[in-house]
Amino acid sequence: MPQKKKSLSLRITQADFDRAQVVADRLGVRVSDVFRFALKVGLAKLAPLDDTKAQGRALMPAFVECGRDLADYFDLDAERLARIVNGEVEGDEQRVAVEDIEMLAMSGMQDHYLRSRLRQLNRTADGSMGMDDMLRRYLDEKYIESLD
Repeated sequence: MPQKKKSLSLRITQADFDRAQVVADRLGVRVSDVFRFALKVGLAKLAPLDDTKAQGRALMPAFVECGRDLADYFDLDAERLARIVNGEVEGDEQRVAVEDIEMLAMSGMQDHYLRSRLRQLNRTADGSMGMDDMLRRYLDEKYIESLD
């Protein structure tokens, strides 16, 4: 049985609409199809956040994938990120380290402290890696690979 669809009114900038229109034209689809696709892809990346039982380490795939964008767009500081990630976590095994949450919150800044801290923590980091890649690799190795 097909799912019932909801209609949504959305305010976006003209520039974003124009970009979606260019993509739609290039793919030979409707602009609404581009928005539905973007929504599905975005929600897939945020999937751990829509599991109300997920907390601590289980939320890290979403933050490794989109942490910088989430922190920037929703103006999430370290304290708020800590409440989201570790809010009800019991036990240190599932808890994300406060220092790592602080680095996620700082990831939107071009901060020499963050780069230096990541180089110290991530011994495998290539000197030519960008800060985002360094943070992603560090968090992935510490939290994501251990989930497997």
